[in-house]
Amino acid sequence: MAADPRVSAQAMYEDMTTDLRPAMPQIATPITLVYPWAASGPSETQAKALYTAAYAGAPNVRFVGIGDAAHFVMLDQPAAFQAAVEKFAG
Repeated sequence: MAADPRVSAQAMYEDMTTDLRPAMPQIATPITLVYPWAASGPSETQAKALYTAAYAGAPNVRFVGIGDAAHFVMLDQPAAFQAAVEKFAG
């Protein structure tokens, strides 16, 4: 609530308009991608295929699927999300 709305808007704009796919092969930093899947769709297999294809060029990526979750995994499955973050940071 105390954030400068202009700074927040600029950060959101840059996030939404930056495409890092061409730079993926040069990103050597480890990436842990937490992705959602659910019985209501997409399935675990579909979600993993989608994200694996999207990050195919990244040389150091680990995928962590979290079930029974939608777009905001951290809200739908906070304990599983926290465990994934702690494992990445640990």
